[in-house]
Amino acid sequence: MTTPSPPFKSAQTLAVHGGTTFPKTGYGISEPIVHTAPFTYHNTADLKNVMTHRVEKQPIDRRGYARQGNPTVLAVAERLAAIEGAENVVLTQSGMKAISAVLLTFLSAGDRLILTSNLYRHTYNVAQRLLARFGVETVVVPFGDYAALEAAITPNTKLMFSEALTNPNVRVLDLERFAAIGKAHDVLTVVDATLATPLNVRPIAHGIDIVVHSASKYFSGHNDILAGAIACRQAHWQPLMDLLNWTGGLLDPNSAFLLARGLKTLAVRVQLQNETCRQLAQWLAAHPRVVKVWHPDLASHPEHTLAQRTLNGCGGLFSFELEGGLAEGEAVLDKLQLALIGPSLGGAECLVSHPSVTTWWDKTAEERAAAGIKDNLIRVSVGLEAVEDLIADFAQALDK
Repeated sequence: MTTPSPPFKSAQTLAVHGGTTFPKTGYGISEPIVHTAPFTYHNTADLKNVMTHRVEKQPIDRRGYARQGNPTVLAVAERLAAIEGAENVVLTQSGMKAISAVLLTFLSAGDRLILTSNLYRHTYNVAQRLLARFGVETVVVPFGDYAALEAAITPNTKLMFSEALTNPNVRVLDLERFAAIGKAHDVLTVVDATLATPLNVRPIAHGIDIVVHSASKYFSGHNDILAGAIACRQAHWQPLMDLLNWTGGLLDPNSAFLLARGLKTLAVRVQLQNETCRQLAQWLAAHPRVVKVWHPDLASHPEHTLAQRTLNGCGGLFSFELEGGLAEGEAVLDKLQLALIGPSLGGAECLVSHPSVTTWWDKTAEERAAAGIKDNLIRVSVGLEAVEDLIADFAQALDK
């Protein structure tokens, strides 16, 4: 699969038209859903042609078996590649499948993996619990400490992994500096850009080698599918496809169809959520019961200047620390009427959660504090609601 070169470059337009060709099967506007496990061939010459291209690693026709590719899935992958400014995209069954596929593809026994702190917790689980069983060493360095990052690189370091915007404290990665360190030491750089989306930043344009997304979030936008995406260069695409062919894990055509539908409204949703998030964060920062708000648009954020310089928007997620502790946080969540208590982010509904009670519940208070997860921390993922209604909802909950 290769990315077409259309005359338009805006991510907003590419989210609608990127990677599409007309006429489609049946002359419809939307990509058709191709439901089949095996594929057939016109004749033996056609079979040999497909197999020759596969052996020679030429990513054109992946016919054979759906585990190796599907026309619906590949069409949506082409659109995402156009949006990301990537040569290729691989679509997987979930965001964690995308992360684990990258790590399993490019790391072997004896290799060193460097992670930054403040990442999604299950990324650590894959590295420290799964990869450790196969002889991969994992080192964690403080987020934003680029001197420590470079100092942690050894001759056997093969991959560095971070996030463009972290969850839940929305720390901002200096992508160009991260990429430069990787290139200087011949280390593969991988960034999870789920919270940012390519509407707010395109990491590949800043020199990052591989970008992963939980496509279940902003790309889908409707809280109704599980999907992951890996944006990369051609040289990285084939090894990833080989791993997913051997182990399974490519996205199914139904989910790909829903993902394509969500992508068409990606720009308008992200632009609205950027603005709603900014206004709600500013309002909460001025509230007497709020101790601190973590949002890059605020001057109090440690990477405010970096965010202003490198991001088109700061995303639709932020967190805030409430006066008091766990009980006070629970009381506020229970009194919210519009915002819903639940995991995930990026959908049409505003979702709130208590990280110390969800992802980090099985850790001690000391372990949570070391990871920046305080008991009074509340995470907010804004949806498509009117900002004045969300402010009114948080006002009544905090006042009570």
